[in-house]
Amino acid sequence: MIKFICAVLILSISVASAKEVALTIDDAPLSGGLIYSGPKRTSRFIDVLKKEKIQAAFFCNPSRLNQDDGAARLTRYANAGHIIANHTFSHPSLNQVTASEYAKEIERAESILSSYSTFKKWFRFPFLHEGRTIEKRDAIRKHLDDSGYINGYVTTDNYDYVINDFVQKAMKKKLKVDLDRACDMLSDLNLFGLEEQERLAKKHLGTSVTQVLLMHENDIEAFCLDKSIAKLRSNGWKIVSPERAYSDPTLKAAPNTLWLDQGRLAAIIAATDGTMYKSKWENINELQRELIKRKIAPTDATP
Repeated sequence: MIKFICAVLILSISVASAKEVALTIDDAPLSGGLIYSGPKRTSRFIDVLKKEKIQAAFFCNPSRLNQDDGAARLTRYANAGHIIANHTFSHPSLNQVTASEYAKEIERAESILSSYSTFKKWFRFPFLHEGRTIEKRDAIRKHLDDSGYINGYVTTDNYDYVINDFVQKAMKKKLKVDLDRACDMLSDLNLFGLEEQERLAKKHLGTSVTQVLLMHENDIEAFCLDKSIAKLRSNGWKIVSPERAYSDPTLKAAPNTLWLDQGRLAAIIAATDGTMYKSKWENINELQRELIKRKIAPTDATP
């Protein structure tokens, strides 16, 4: 009996302290870069995710389907078992258009994406902008509810687009780029963000949550994907399916706040106790200084 009780306690502790994260990838299908063409980048994502036995969710903009074999690439993601989800037709910010215009963007995207075999009614706000006013926020929330969507929220942003832009501009200038160091920075930002969100969840909500990592379908993310996964796993993070992440009961309810650009967990904390968390890396100047500090490329690669 004592052994049984101890086993149950150990199991309970391990479940409570589990660090889980799902991988979600925005803006597919992006056009080719200077490391990969669009089709080769898709092959890279599919090959690494298959090898690592990971299902990802791709939040897609159908306005890009006519470039760089975009439509075929989404078919390949779907055929590989990855989820296809809605990220609006052309990636507008809700802060820059009316609620009515935005709703039409969602509908237009669905009319195209729903033909893919793994399409799910998950919606992610471009730029994570959910509206600067309660009226606009609630209008789109109602539209999503009425249309049968769930919010494809994130908890952690890794700012890969800043690293990717830096690398692409350096390569365009024919400067020497250390891609391994770029991967180290990306992996470190992943880990920092997830560990910080885990700490915030335990401090403010008293529990761990299943994290959702925001990534983009760009060159640097594809190039570094296997290294990023290895870094997470070596630091105790279990990579789970997006379905599992979006079933986390702690994060399901839409928070009553306008502090929404930092992700779902930060929004819930703001609505719960007024703490408005912002990552130290939510600062382009800080990120650019870090890029130079790590000697990823010469200083004249800085935008």
